[in-house]
Amino acid sequence: MPVLPALAAAYDILVVTIHHTEQHFDQQQQGTTPRTSAVFPIGPAYLPYMVVTRPPRWFMRMLTRDCNSGYGRIITPVGDDAPADPLISNVTVFQPPANYTIPRTLYARTLQLQDGTLLATWENYGPNNNTFPYYPIYQSTDGGATWSERSRVEDTQNGWGLRYQPFLYELPEAIGDYPAGTVLLSGSSIPDDLSQTQIEIYASRDCGDTWEFVSHVAKGGRAIPNNGETPVWEPFLMVYNHELVVYYSDQRDPKYGQKLVHQTTSDLKTYGPVVDDVAYDTYDWRPGMTTVSHLPNGNYLLTYEFYGAVEANFAVYYRLSPDPLKFNDAVGHVITATDGTQPAGSPYNVWTPVGGDNGTIFVSAGSNSTLFANRDLAAPGSDWIEIDTPEGTSYTRSLLVEQQKNIILICGGGVLNGSDNRKYDHRRYPSTCFFFMV
Repeated sequence: MPVLPALAAAYDILVVTIHHTEQHFDQQQQGTTPRTSAVFPIGPAYLPYMVVTRPPRWFMRMLTRDCNSGYGRIITPVGDDAPADPLISNVTVFQPPANYTIPRTLYARTLQLQDGTLLATWENYGPNNNTFPYYPIYQSTDGGATWSERSRVEDTQNGWGLRYQPFLYELPEAIGDYPAGTVLLSGSSIPDDLSQTQIEIYASRDCGDTWEFVSHVAKGGRAIPNNGETPVWEPFLMVYNHELVVYYSDQRDPKYGQKLVHQTTSDLKTYGPVVDDVAYDTYDWRPGMTTVSHLPNGNYLLTYEFYGAVEANFAVYYRLSPDPLKFNDAVGHVITATDGTQPAGSPYNVWTPVGGDNGTIFVSAGSNSTLFANRDLAAPGSDWIEIDTPEGTSYTRSLLVEQQKNIILICGGGVLNGSDNRKYDHRRYPSTCFFFMV
């Protein structure tokens, strides 16, 4: 491949030949372990170890990191031939104090700013039965090697706190009075007695240093996930056609136990009508947890969990539409891997241009530590390949395609209803993130 020496010269990287890696997509898809050329950015300390026909086993280890809550860690190189100065050693990002309320952390979300800074937030279960909670904003300006608290997003409107399901988003263009680059945080403001739910939007004009209240999006009843209750929750944000689309789960309509909906705004202040995205005629059926990606063929991909699916409760389904405001006209498809595995619960999807002419779709689910990958733009009947990762299962792990596009950051805030979520190395909570190399 004549292009590889040119890449190495231009970008100060080293081309190595790898015989085997457990995480390689093509090998799992084909059921083989072919000899594969790969390009890795590498520091000077590692150069003497790369001039070998078969690279050392430590090089196959994915760089992994705990990035938002719980005890942070980067897995370091291992093996007799590993250099003495590893890329990154153990790092504490956030360790919840012992007096934090179980489950301490959940629902991790991340964002990479245009300047490369990584931000992370999560549901933060503080002491005293989690009275008046807030969303922590942690930052890393060195690729995840070190983390620090950048700010806190606190409820300035209701006196309830910001409790559940945060989501971070950077505006790619100006919306209303908010310029491109404004960081938005949406989440659920809920009082201690869980009697009401309110989806809010806060904004930061200085990359997460300070925050201001923007608007109320939707108001609902008790924060109880039972049919017959009327909460709103699980927001997801995306700009489309010069408007911000706020997707969320809605239990207010008496015709449905729960449905997926959206509202749009051109100024972040006023919102259009509630529009259905996924609504089933059977009352007991509950689609939930919208995430959306834009595919290169013009389609938009929406994944959701589906309580009521014939395959399994909370089976992961998806819909494709050329218009992300008309998902309710599309057909739902279940994700089934080529080995028969059907992921379930709390899905999250992303698309990366890496991996072939169509790029690759990755889907995470709460039932599996693996990822589910598709290189055919999720065409009905196309293959979904289950890909191993060293990250454990977690309630609604988030996925982030980093700017270099061949790295996906997987973050989990821990397991739902966990009563003593500790690891053997005495971490307070198994809230982990790691890089997945495509």
